[in-house]
Parts: sequence; C-alpha cells; structure tokens
Amino acid sequence: MQILKDLHQQQSQAIQTIDWQGHRRKLATLSDLGTLALETMGRVNTSFDFYNKSIGSWINGDSLILQILTQPRLTVDITPNELEKIRPFGMPFASLCRMAELQLVYLNFRDYDSDANNDFQEHEGVAERIETLFEKARSQLYIGSALRKPIFDTALQSGGYDNVSYEYFYNEAIENLSNAAKYFQETKSDDANFRSEKPSLVAVAWHWAYLNAISHFLPAHLIRIDNHNNEPNPQSELNHLFKKAAELGEEAQTSPNETAKRKAAEAFIKLALRLRSCHLNFTAPLTASWGTTYNMKGNEYTQAQDVRDYWREQPFQATDIEVNRYILYILQQASDSVNPSFREIGLNNMTLKEQVDDHVFKEADVYNLLRARVSREDKINEAASILGELKEVYIRNGFFTDKQRLKKLVNDYKTIQIENLKVYINAIEGVWRYVLAPAVGGLSPVLSQGIFPWVVSLSSDAVEASIAPLIEKLGHLPDGYRQTMQVKRILPK
Repeated sequence: MQILKDLHQQQSQAIQTIDWQGHRRKLATLSDLGTLALETMGRVNTSFDFYNKSIGSWINGDSLILQILTQPRLTVDITPNELEKIRPFGMPFASLCRMAELQLVYLNFRDYDSDANNDFQEHEGVAERIETLFEKARSQLYIGSALRKPIFDTALQSGGYDNVSYEYFYNEAIENLSNAAKYFQETKSDDANFRSEKPSLVAVAWHWAYLNAISHFLPAHLIRIDNHNNEPNPQSELNHLFKKAAELGEEAQTSPNETAKRKAAEAFIKLALRLRSCHLNFTAPLTASWGTTYNMKGNEYTQAQDVRDYWREQPFQATDIEVNRYILYILQQASDSVNPSFREIGLNNMTLKEQVDDHVFKEADVYNLLRARVSREDKINEAASILGELKEVYIRNGFFTDKQRLKKLVNDYKTIQIENLKVYINAIEGVWRYVLAPAVGGLSPVLSQGIFPWVVSLSSDAVEASIAPLIEKLGHLPDGYRQTMQVKRILPK
C-alpha cells in the first residue's frame, strides 16, 4: 500500500535528523531513553512534543471514548481488524476521524511490518478508510516500528554492541520459541491473557528484543545478553526461562507426547508472563507512549510491581518513569481519594463504566462529548500541570514537603475534575442508561486506569509509610545498577 510506504519513508527520514550518536554517548539511565523516545516522536508530530505532559496510552479493551475524558490525549493502535468494523472503537468512523482531527488521538499503524510481508493484503482491505484518515488527520498518524528501531539500536550501541540490531533478538526468539508457542496455542487456557488477548509468539519475541536492547540498564540477575547461550544453568531469570522454554519445546517436537507438550506450553506461559511484567515496567513507556504516561489498570500495575519486589535487595537506579509509576501506584492504594464522586456532581452513587457496548454512541453523542472535551482544554491542561507539580514537589522534598501546599494542589485538581465531570455528564445525557453503573462501595471514580484518576491526599499516613523505600532509593546511587561496560561487544554468529 503506497500511502503507508510513503509515510514509513517520510517518518524514517524525519528521525534521521536526530543526533543518534550524541544520544548514544549520553545514555546513562532508562530516563534518558524516555527523553529520546519523546524527541523521536516529536520529530514526526510537533503537537506530541507540545502536549507531552497530558498524553498517555490507550488501554485496549476499555472505552476509547470514555478514556479520552480522563486522559486528555491518547496514543492508540489502529489495525486492519479494527478498521474493518462498522464502528471502530465503538463509534462511527466519522467520529474517529473527528477525534484525530482535534489532535486528541495519535494513531499507530501497529501491524505495518507484519502485513508488509504479505504485500499489505490486510491494509488493502480497508484502503478507503485509511485514505480518509490521511485526508482528515495525516499529522496524527505514525508507524511505531519505524520510530522504535533506532531507539533500541542506539540503546544496544550504548552497551557496546555495535554489530547487532535489536531485531536480532526478535529473530532469536521466533526461531527458538516457535515449538513451545505452538503447544501453548493449542491449549484452551486463558490464564495468561492480557487485555483479553492471548500471548502470541510475535509479542513475546518483541518483548524479548526490547528487554535485551536495554539489558545493561537492568540488574544482572534479571537479564543478560547471551547468558542463556553461555551458561548451562543461566543465573539471569529471563535467560533461564527463555532457555527452558526453548529446550522443552524442542523436546516436545522431537518426542511428541501430551506430557511433553504440556510442559513446553507451561514454560512458554511462564516466560510470556515475566517478559510482560518487565515490558510494562521498562519498555512499554518507550514503545506505546513514547516517554509520556503509559496507562495501566491497578491489577496490571500490581503484576508489574512484582518485578521490583524481586530485586528489593539490589535496587537499580530510579528513573523518572519508574518514580512516576511507583508514586501513582502508592497514591491509588492510599486512602482519602480525591477523585470526585458522582454524588458531588449530582448523581448519587453512580460511576462511568469502563466498557460500553459498541452500539451505544451515535455520531451526535460523540460530537457532544468531543465538543465538551474541547471546551475544557485549558482546564484539562491545568489539571495535568498540577499533577506534574505535585509529583515533582513530593519527589524533590520527600518528607520535608509542605503538606499545606500539597493539600492545595490536590484540592485544586479535584475542583477542576468536578467541573469537567459536570460538563461531560451533561453532554452524554441521552445515553446515561448505557454508560452509567452503580458505584461499588462508597467511592465513584471516573475510570480505574491511568494517571489522572489516581490521585489521593499525599499527606496521608499510608503514603508516608509506603513512600519511604522510594525516598531512600532516591537518596543515593546504588552500586552495581549497571554492568561494567566494555569498549565493544560482539555477539556470536
């Protein structure tokens, strides 16, 4: 499909103007990679850089229309499967185009690479809609695979691996894990599903590639490049899981029986789950939200938190991304929520659903919601600034923070959110019965995902007790957070 090929070429050329070698020399932490990801996306969309403090990633499976009301701008994966639906993302296609025109969403052609190998057969099937998106909102379209490649390759080079691309590790995973993945796909278990999707070999392979590319920023007991090839019993956890899945998959292929197949499938699941946890912690903020907020639900963050618990005795250097997510998790768990309840806006004990049936929102409904959303633009940006200031103040001063100032920031945020909700609820009056539900317990948060609904009083005892390990970690640079660097590293052929 020529229109997509042209976009890929143009965006690839645009990011060539970045001083990649300069960044390579300066990369010292994961935070530096986040900065690089933001600059990369900014080269193909200037508005992304301008609005970066209020941008986050869409949570697949939740209502895009409702999430845009709590996360001002969203990065969204758009696929041929979604575009072929009569109502993509549960709305008329014209409404999606309008959302993009208003610069509320940044649409990533996620399946570009895989479909390119098939001569874009899937994208050709929705060519008319793709052309309409280009006509209406070309500046909001991007191809993530074109942007992430130099980021991860530069990360690898900063670790001394000049002769290899991160795609080497993707191909390694595809080659070594295909048997185990095949036996896993034959199972009917949904235990490893993520946002309603079963882990795929392709997803596992990319997670493996991402994490290998940044492995020198991570603790050695988690992952080390080629550790699974050099040691009979790898000490690094991910390398151990990778080697076991590969070996059990090969055994099941050589001597097929139900027990061998089950063991291979179980090994693949364990690897997929651990890779996903590490991806959510370290590389999803680079590949999905480009250095901005990577939104997760509470249960997803709990799963990702397990990675940090694993190395509690050997903390790595805290980064902006890590600090941001850790604090948000603590805030969500603490009491005294400042999310406005629906009681405060005149609807007793109600909340918005996370998922809404596809048929609910007509074009006029979405138009009303988007008009309401745009009318609150200044206040939404103000709320985002308050959250940013709140986080920075607390991180910078820790326990010595002026609690009265914190309370004022939180109260200012809540006031804006109450005003926003009143406007939004009025805009969806015609579909109330479809999008509202009784609140559980006494609280009525807007949605359960992302940065914006996750604020509580930072002066609470729960926060002070929980934040102590983070403050301690920020107070010094732990030894051994990064492996000793060699001038050059060469992977075996």
